[in-house]
Amino acid sequence: MESQLEDEESARQKLMLDKKNLENKLKELQERFALMQDANERLQLEKKSVDNKLVQLSDLLQEGEDKAKQGMKYRQKVFLQNGLFRKLKYCKNVNLKFLKFRNSSLVILNSFIL
Repeated sequence: MESQLEDEESARQKLMLDKKNLENKLKELQERFALMQDANERLQLEKKSVDNKLVQLSDLLQEGEDKAKQGMKYRQKVFLQNGLFRKLKYCKNVNLKFLKFRNSSLVILNSFIL
């Protein structure tokens, strides 16, 4: 009977030790979980900030492209209104292939002549 009591006491102590170890492990995991939640919140805020900057840059880029298109249209209009196209036909050193109305070629030609 004494050996049975000793075995039960030993088993009880072992269970208490296991319980204590599991409680420590649970506490550690809860702390890690809290740290991960904090990190997740910070990263979400950073992502929002980056997304906002991306939207601003996209808008700025679109605005610049629109202004560039307007500038090209204006240069084409001025170029044609001044009769430079007719004058260029008679120049010997101008390659007429570049006088087709391609925006970049026209801009280069326009800025080169003026």
